[in-house]
Amino acid sequence: MMSHPAASEPTVPHSVTPSSLPAPKSPMARVRTGVIVALVFLSALALGGWVWALMTLVAMAQCFEELRKMLLVREQTASRIAFYSAIVPLVILAQLGKVDWFWPVLMMGFTLSCFQWLFKSPKRTIADLGATLLAMIYTGFLPLHAILIRNFDLHALVHHPFWQQTGVQLLFLIIGVIACSDIGAYYVGKAFGKHLLSPELSPKKTQEGAFGGLIAGLIFGLGVAMAINFPLHHAFILSTLLVICGALGDLVESKLKREAGVKDSGGLLAGHGGLLDRLDSYLFSVAVAYYYIHWIVREDGIAKEWASLLSQLLSGHW
Repeated sequence: MMSHPAASEPTVPHSVTPSSLPAPKSPMARVRTGVIVALVFLSALALGGWVWALMTLVAMAQCFEELRKMLLVREQTASRIAFYSAIVPLVILAQLGKVDWFWPVLMMGFTLSCFQWLFKSPKRTIADLGATLLAMIYTGFLPLHAILIRNFDLHALVHHPFWQQTGVQLLFLIIGVIACSDIGAYYVGKAFGKHLLSPELSPKKTQEGAFGGLIAGLIFGLGVAMAINFPLHHAFILSTLLVICGALGDLVESKLKREAGVKDSGGLLAGHGGLLDRLDSYLFSVAVAYYYIHWIVREDGIAKEWASLLSQLLSGHW
């Protein structure tokens, strides 16, 4: 249970606090919500293309709004104008595969944030600028990589059944590793947990649970890798990274909620809290997975540049 801000800390009206939203806790409400969310997710994943991109954008927007409300509790305002002016073009570019355009668009969003900080009335603070940039990266740029992963080899496999498409298989591996890690961590921690992992951020997570989550994630990741012919040594490394990033993502959101003094990021999902509560473990993970697969497994992008630079340095042609 998250502690509430001290009396001396700035507060805002109760209406902007995410935890003020109703969130039914009945088991049936949780099951019903889980089934609906799963069906929407699987349908968009199977259809791919602009449907998946649109669903990702909607998820980004909801996570941003939940984060924005938490930041408002600390009297920090994340700019909607700066966020959406950067994220909407980024989603379009990601779907079109124009990755080289990402940084100019992010620079545009950063520049707009700075202009708002300078000129908007009532005057914005540097904390507002930081809140906007945090939201832009955390709930925008990071989940954007789910679109890039879904589109791996899409043009070559567009006529294949969706379950044979590379992007679907990789997202299944990523999501499954994190989900199995969460389940393993919960049950191992509940049965054997004695040493707390991070008492200040999460009073229930234990070191034993973290180890159990790692083993569960590795077992799932290696199993899926064998089924989809993904290199096992890369599956081992990637699964380990996913478990670590998933745990860190969960702790990051826990710290955000603790500083805001709320239990859930929102009340959108009956019995489950907010969407950010459900996606926190995936935000860093999808980005790390994309770059590991793109750079290391496929040796594209920066990996080729590193190899070329190293070759030039060793040969003396520089």
